[in-house]
Amino acid sequence: ARDAVPLPRLGVMAAPEPWTPAEAEDLAALELDHLYVILDLPGHVNALEQAAANARAIEARLRIALRDGSEDDIAALAPRIRDLADLVDVCYAFRSDEPVTSPDWIATVRDLLGPSIPVGGGTDVYFTELNRQPPEMAGLDWLNVPITPQQHGFDDRTVIQNAAALTDIARNLPRIAGDVPVSVSPLSLRRRVNPYAADPSTDVSNDALPANVDARQRTWFAGAWLAIALRNLAIADTVSVVTCFEALGWRGIRERDAGSADPQHFASAPGEPFPAYEVLLGLRGFDRVLPSTSLDPEAYDALVVTDGLRTRAIVANFHASERSVAIVGAATGHAQLPPTSLSIIDLDRKSTRLNSSHANIS
Repeated sequence: ARDAVPLPRLGVMAAPEPWTPAEAEDLAALELDHLYVILDLPGHVNALEQAAANARAIEARLRIALRDGSEDDIAALAPRIRDLADLVDVCYAFRSDEPVTSPDWIATVRDLLGPSIPVGGGTDVYFTELNRQPPEMAGLDWLNVPITPQQHGFDDRTVIQNAAALTDIARNLPRIAGDVPVSVSPLSLRRRVNPYAADPSTDVSNDALPANVDARQRTWFAGAWLAIALRNLAIADTVSVVTCFEALGWRGIRERDAGSADPQHFASAPGEPFPAYEVLLGLRGFDRVLPSTSLDPEAYDALVVTDGLRTRAIVANFHASERSVAIVGAATGHAQLPPTSLSIIDLDRKSTRLNSSHANIS
């Protein structure tokens, strides 16, 4: 049997723009660890201020990615970032012309920000880039890698299968990171940008939505993939922080109060919480993951979590028919799962011990 492992600290990514009171209230209810914001330089002093206000509104930490810009641009933001040292966990430094952050740019950003602000780097693109060109870790306080399950295939089965690879990726990260903590920021259902396109800003999709938007974002499928991705990243016990989608909108966990940006092709209701939101709400208060094994992971699978007293399973039925599922081992439970669905089930824990814990799903 394998030991229970820590659930990574969870947050969401947010555009640096104001939230309505209802949006902030719903996000605060999740008790998230952090808000991750990308500031595309130059400029963005106002965006930094808004990101800080959003983080404080939900009582979360702030994790900032500074992308592109010059030394002068970083220097202009540095005093305000230092003023926010009590809120900021890390400032990552990324450049569009560097698939993996160079030691020279990390050293420059560190000098400009000063010793009170931890500096992170790595990649804002794909794990492949990090694996091809491991960064110099001596100057880094955090190593980052984003994760997306869609690169060459887009169908449900490919996305499910790609979740299985996340454990191998996570187990490989210490080879690159050494003792430096690792963040996965963000998880996204589709890639946010194609760095290999002739013009990444005009990258086209295979449907009517933008290339970085997936119509499944508002469905059970995104919530199911999120749950299994978190399980597979956690069981390697190498990832400290995971940013789960965006906060609001069609790449997020909840629709904006103003409604969908394209109601015809992304038919969400104003303020609609997506199933991924329910996953994060269901994880609130839980801090450990029980490794679990499904007899047929392409048909059904689960994330099983505990706080030492309670045990909960977030169970995905990927199959198009109803299914009866039993969870046995360190925790027990039974459920009748609707076709293609996501269910949250509270389990009976056989023992309050947190070691030697495993659950089998059949």
